[in-house]
Amino acid sequence: MNRKKAIFGTLVVLIVVLVMIIIWGFNKMNYVTEQVVTDIRQDFIQLEDRISSQREDQWSEPGLVTTKVEELMNGIGLAWNIGSSLNTFSQSEEEFFYHLNGSLQQFDYRTESEPLGVYSDLSSEDQKNYEELGEILREVGFEKSNLGENATKDTVMRQLEELVEQLNNRTE
Repeated sequence: MNRKKAIFGTLVVLIVVLVMIIIWGFNKMNYVTEQVVTDIRQDFIQLEDRISSQREDQWSEPGLVTTKVEELMNGIGLAWNIGSSLNTFSQSEEEFFYHLNGSLQQFDYRTESEPLGVYSDLSSEDQKNYEELGEILREVGFEKSNLGENATKDTVMRQLEELVEQLNNRTE
């Protein structure tokens, strides 16, 4: 009888430890997803700051903005890959990140012959489009004054949804 109790007690302890390991792993996966999404927020804030700086400097270094757009699009792709691979994104969130990346494609002014990270001078129309993007980013809340704020995945997702809506309204 004592042997059965010992085996049963050991099994209970092992099950509890296993459940704790599973919960710990799940929390780590959610943490990674949260970090990737909040990094996208930081990138949008930096993009808005670069657009503002370039506007003030008469677009002396447009590559700072275009390279940041490229980094941002790569970050969105990374978020989509991580969220879908770890199953921490819902189906609608996965689709949303796909559409977010598509909405930003309108600001990728690289020509077919230009490699990644290399951009010709921007036309005045391209500059105007970036300045409009900067205004939209400020309206949505992606501005330097908000850089230090802690944001959760949910608050960032709401901001991103508003951004996509405004970008889609812009193209209509």
